[in-house]
Amino acid sequence: MRKIMIEMLQKKVWAVVGATGNPEKYGYQIMKSLMDQGYDVYPVNPNYETIEGVKCYPSLSACPENPEAVDVVISPDKALALVDEVLALGVEYLWFQPGTFDGEVMKKTASSGLKTVYGPCVMVALREGI
Repeated sequence: MRKIMIEMLQKKVWAVVGATGNPEKYGYQIMKSLMDQGYDVYPVNPNYETIEGVKCYPSLSACPENPEAVDVVISPDKALALVDEVLALGVEYLWFQPGTFDGEVMKKTASSGLKTVYGPCVMVALREGI
């Protein structure tokens, strides 16, 4: 998994599915951390027009370009449907934050051939310079 983490962090265009305007939530903190590190980030959440002045998209499909990597900050039941959208768009890399995946999600991503990280927080990986 470390190899995939390193590959993903070299990708410069990310989407954060579950981004939020609430600074107390991980969806906000992850988006900001990636942006502060120089990544182009598309926040994805149908409940927001903008977050921190950045246009927010209702779905991955609505983003103006396909992200190279997707960070998942939504519940496992929503993440399961997200995997189908990721596959349809041809995105290769998915990073599941703690609490965003379950056995069903892991089974679906494993059978799809997606390059996937489960569990470690992307903010920790950025801080540690992985």
